[in-house]
Amino acid sequence: MASLLVDPSSCKFVFVAFERLYKKGSSIDLDVLDATLNDVVEFHAHLQHGYVVSWALFMLHQFGLPLSSANASQVVTMSDNTCLILLHALDRESLIEAPAPNLSAVVARAEAAGAAIDADWLLAYEFAVQGVTKGANVTAEPLLSVLSTRGVRFFDEVSRPARSMERESGEEEPEYADEAFVEVTVRDAMGTWTYMR
Repeated sequence: MASLLVDPSSCKFVFVAFERLYKKGSSIDLDVLDATLNDVVEFHAHLQHGYVVSWALFMLHQFGLPLSSANASQVVTMSDNTCLILLHALDRESLIEAPAPNLSAVVARAEAAGAAIDADWLLAYEFAVQGVTKGANVTAEPLLSVLSTRGVRFFDEVSRPARSMERESGEEEPEYADEAFVEVTVRDAMGTWTYMR
């Protein structure tokens, strides 16, 4: 966990490692993980470090850990859309300690007339498809409207990592169990996309 504080850019790799350990049933001190992630948010939110804060919020969400009220209030002031979408997900699942901040300013940003065509397009789009807003600004934008009618989501509620069942004695783990990433190729009407996950 020290790597999260010393090198916050390691968030993605720390998440992959913790998720694997958690799924295998390894002991993880979730209180320490919660405190560490809240420290990361506290330090980076006021600096507008969206990458680091979004990973910390995502990890809190995935492990069902609470975000402090003070940190949530800091995130509300961030410009990063991903952080605001994750903050809303934490709020919806009651994973923000009381008193939870008022998210009306965030919703207002998503509903703003020009939000769907400026830096807040992702916030406007996701809040519209999630039903947080009516999405008039999204349906008025032809490209976003097409994405919406086709059910495209940029933030999908990902299920929390489930602990795996213990393997029968002698049963081998899949070959990819120790690899950090798996290459995934997706083919669609727009072409072929290869990415690591």
